Amino acid sequence: MNKTFAHQFMLLFMSLLVAVSSCTQPTRPVATTSLNDTDTIIAKVMSDSGEAVISRLSAKQIDSLNFRIIHHYSENFNFMVKADSMMLVPMLEDLEIDTQYIYRDEVIVVANHTVVHGDSIDSVWVKVASDRLAMGWIREKDLLKGVVPDDTISIMIDTMSNSRVIWMIGLLGLGVVAFLVQKGRRRKLLLLQHDQMDSFYPLLFLILISLMATVYATIQNFMPWYWQEFYYHPSPNPAVLPLNLAVLVTIVWAVIIVFLATIDEIHHCFAFSDSVYCTLELLAFGMLVYLVFSWTTLIYIGYLLLPLFIFGSIYYYVKYVRCRYKCGHCGKRIHSKGKCPYCGSENK
Repeated sequence: MNKTFAHQFMLLFMSLLVAVSSCTQPTRPVATTSLNDTDTIIAKVMSDSGEAVISRLSAKQIDSLNFRIIHHYSENFNFMVKADSMMLVPMLEDLEIDTQYIYRDEVIVVANHTVVHGDSIDSVWVKVASDRLAMGWIREKDLLKGVVPDDTISIMIDTMSNSRVIWMIGLLGLGVVAFLVQKGRRRKLLLLQHDQMDSFYPLLFLILISLMATVYATIQNFMPWYWQEFYYHPSPNPAVLPLNLAVLVTIVWAVIIVFLATIDEIHHCFAFSDSVYCTLELLAFGMLVYLVFSWTTLIYIGYLLLPLFIFGSIYYYVKYVRCRYKCGHCGKRIHSKGKCPYCGSENK
């Protein structure tokens, strides 16, 4: 086993170890409780005989269970305020009395919910309370616009979703800058310089990106309820998720691990400045692949493109990238024995 392969293997092993250990860590505790009564009922329904458990529930518990399933949250669920401020009505029976406010970065807990049939704007009202002892009612439509579930993963998903145009254009723009710089230096793309880097990691990274985009678009297209449930109750551990979400989270972990391995490979194959340009090119390619497959999957074309892309990537690596030999004269990596394309020496 050569040193390069051993180094890459150890990097992958350590990254996988970090990922597994992260999955087993408990999520950040919430302000009141991490498991409310409705979630306990759902867990019992899933683990025991569902009919037997439901038959012992009261009408109020069944109503809370239905609300939890439809809205993905219920009493004792924690939100974090992302709006500058939100107005609460202390008493639902009298909407004209003095109001209270909750402010950005406050953690609030759901205390109750009800249906106001006479409300033409939104019939669902939610009672929330903050740690400043501010308590009141607010329409669910207004509430969900200004809050995010109080979980690190949920906050990250919300932030990336709201700024997706910015970071997508940013990554593509950085890739274009790297390409223009390389063109100004009269060089081709560094990712295509197989005489310096004949690694499969960049292509594997792009393949995983295409798989991630396809699976994510599939869930959004056919099973949006699962993604909404994951948004309110996320977990980095695939073992505790439904199969479709487990596959998506597993691919995300694989993308992170392979990206770290690719960065390490680039660092060992190029000088620092070139490694930066190569990394930007890789990110731009990854963003382009993600956009293509996430958009085309929504119109079903992505399912045809995915196997073609995977097969084409593997064929491209075997045909043009993989170098199993080194020239005995100049030391350059070559695809096969025979005449060296760099120095012209014969290799037998």
